[in-house]
Amino acid sequence: MHTLLEGICSHWTGSGTLSGIPGPYLGAAPQAATYPYAVMLDNGGTITETFDARTLQAVSVTFRIYHTDMDVLHQYQVALHDRFDRGSFNLGVGIMRSAKRINSFRGIAGLDKNNKAIYVASSLYRFTVQDVF
Repeated sequence: MHTLLEGICSHWTGSGTLSGIPGPYLGAAPQAATYPYAVMLDNGGTITETFDARTLQAVSVTFRIYHTDMDVLHQYQVALHDRFDRGSFNLGVGIMRSAKRINSFRGIAGLDKNNKAIYVASSLYRFTVQDVF
């Protein structure tokens, strides 16, 4: 891995439940995406140097999973939290210092072209990594 986002995507696909969801797409899903699918939003962050010349990168990432079934969506969100709340996964380079869930919710995202409800599960995480850009 060369970036935190690549490490996150690799960690995502290592989950049996999450790997069955197309994505996570960075920023937005393709126009032809069908439900369910997942999107990952890079909300930005900071890069700081510590007193001992180590560099820390803190990035906020929002995961959104879309589905037409609220009960199944809940199962996906639980799998997401199980996967990322532990705060440790291999990046290939750099060291994961922390992964903290800041917020999460589930609700209706809107209606599709057939007036069927589309639901979204959203979870915001703050990742802190040492020496990765």
